[in-house]
Amino acid sequence: MMGELRAAPESLVSTFKLYRNLDALYDVLGSVVESTGAFGSKDEFQVLANDLRAIEGSRRSFADRMETLAGTKEVELTKLRGQIRTAQQASVSSSSPKKVIVDDNEPPKKPSKKAVPKPPNATATKPTIALPKSQ
Repeated sequence: MMGELRAAPESLVSTFKLYRNLDALYDVLGSVVESTGAFGSKDEFQVLANDLRAIEGSRRSFADRMETLAGTKEVELTKLRGQIRTAQQASVSSSSPKKVIVDDNEPPKKPSKKAVPKPPNATATKPTIALPKSQ
């Protein structure tokens, strides 16, 4: 577990897993220290009590670390959620369909006539050239 946490120090899952096992060890050692205090020698009790205090310090340190790590992750998640929300709003506003209104009661428009150039008039008179009269 410690190797896993060293490989991924930002992992909440690995941190919590090690903390849970450290907490279980503290509970068991606490019972052993209590029994040693009641039935064992004073020297044995003192050695085990010192070990229990050391494990308790580690446990508290780990709990503080988990709290800090969880707070950091929460800030990251909040920031990412805001970025996703902003991106979604931008994509919705840019891809929103435009409305087309169709009025079925409006009379149909007449087709417009295109101006067609008129061909030159074939019946128009051509200018005549006057030829001199021969004598």
